[in-house]
Amino acid sequence: MSSKKAFQFFLHSGGTGKTTTVAIQRIRVKKDDEPWFSIPKELQDLQHHQEVCKLRPMETAISTLKVNRGKVRTVNVSLEEELEELYLDEDENYVFRGIALGECEYEDEGPSTDVSILADSIRHLQQRDETVSDIIKRLLIEKFSTKSKKCRLVVSLFRGRVS
Repeated sequence: MSSKKAFQFFLHSGGTGKTTTVAIQRIRVKKDDEPWFSIPKELQDLQHHQEVCKLRPMETAISTLKVNRGKVRTVNVSLEEELEELYLDEDENYVFRGIALGECEYEDEGPSTDVSILADSIRHLQQRDETVSDIIKRLLIEKFSTKSKKCRLVVSLFRGRVS
């Protein structure tokens, strides 16, 4: 009987336009203190991980991510010894297709939301002793008034395209 080792795969969905791509970005043996190891960008596409992607937990996560672009999932999978050899060498070093994987900095804090990114940006800017209103004034390129010719032009162009 072959032994199974529990792995965690970090999947990310992205893409542009109507195309959604899912990639395996990081991997680790499922232990709380075990660091994540980064898979090189050119090998993150699912076509390079076909054997693992056939496993039920991975299929479920991939199908969910294809619908939810921009999301991430950490998937727990128990691998048979044959599949384990794809990601660990005989000395239990992380490898993939003959390439040693590098340890990466990653805190398991879940996916960040747009709101938290904006809040972090505002906090960072506020550390410069600027108020939110100063930041807004600095970021505004042009203010429109009802008497502005540019405002009327923008509104008329918008109305023309909408109707």
